[in-house]
Amino acid sequence: MTTTRERRLYSAAQVQELLNISRHDVDRLINTGQLVGIRLCGEVRFDSKDLEVLIETYKRVAERTKDVKSVG
Repeated sequence: MTTTRERRLYSAAQVQELLNISRHDVDRLINTGQLVGIRLCGEVRFDSKDLEVLIETYKRVAERTKDVKSVG
């Protein structure tokens, strides 16, 4: 998504598109504290670094779940 030096801010609509999720899912991520918005000039934006952390977290959970299922 970004290089080490590059940092972007995305709107909720862009987050939806990037993650291929609904607006309801974006709101759920915000309400559960998994995604933190930054309010700038009345608009909420999301830091690309936070999106990367969110994606990596879900990848780790998926890997752990896969490992547990394959053991049993």
